Amino acid sequence: MLFDFFKKQTKKSRKIHLIKSVLNNLRIPERQKELYRESLDVLWDEELDKLYVSITKFVKQIEIENIWEIYKTNFSSVEWMRKKDAKNKQEEINSVNFLLNNL
Repeated sequence: MLFDFFKKQTKKSRKIHLIKSVLNNLRIPERQKELYRESLDVLWDEELDKLYVSITKFVKQIEIENIWEIYKTNFSSVEWMRKKDAKNKQEEINSVNFLLNNL
């Protein structure tokens, strides 16, 4: 999961790069993105770490919401399938869950 990747980063340069990547993908005005990017150059290490932790939590929350939405969609579609198709679909979902948990 992306959250786990974020948690593993220790180098300041990687953290800044990831923060900039997240900022670039937010739906906020371009001027606001630019101000955030500029502020990264003057942040102390402690402040940068706090910001990074906040963004990591944000990424985790987004991932959880997306995974929950996928589960709801898949399980609601399973309800309408025949029993055999539902069993196959459930096995597929379980194998995807297994892969996600082991990444």
